[in-house]
Amino acid sequence: MSKKCDIVKDLIPIYVENLTSEDSNQFVKEHLNSCEDCKNYIKNVKRDLPNMDSLDIGAEKNDQKLIKGIKSKINNMMLIAVLIGVLVGIYGSMMFLNINEFQSILMIYPIATFFIGLLSFILFKKLWIGPSVTLLGGIISVLIFMNLTFWIWIIVYTIISLLGALVGKGVLYFSKRKNNQF
Repeated sequence: MSKKCDIVKDLIPIYVENLTSEDSNQFVKEHLNSCEDCKNYIKNVKRDLPNMDSLDIGAEKNDQKLIKGIKSKINNMMLIAVLIGVLVGIYGSMMFLNINEFQSILMIYPIATFFIGLLSFILFKKLWIGPSVTLLGGIISVLIFMNLTFWIWIIVYTIISLLGALVGKGVLYFSKRKNNQF
């Protein structure tokens, strides 16, 4: 085996992947025309290297799965946002019912705001979203109906929503802790 064969065998892996310069390509081609041993070597290298076409297809399938997963998550987040909006709308509308006539409905306010806080934390992993949505819904309702006497209730319901978010944070904390123990 000559020195040229050693040099060509060193170049063949990058030659096969088209990473060599034009001068190196010419040198390898000229040597391959005259050396049977190096021709066999390059055939073995080409056989052992992965097929780039199959890698591209696999990567494309992985990309499609990733895109499909992202679209699914976006659709889920949009659905959740709509549900939270509906809850806030119901909350805002119920807030202005005549309290003297519907005293039993007063229990729905704290329950609704608690679950807004709880669900918003579990879904978005942010402590401030539920209370902010509750506060914003209350402020919008007060501005629309111009009833300033409900400010104290808006603050109370925002605090209840914060409590719900804190409970959600605790639930996630203890479920992660439980999963890590096993």
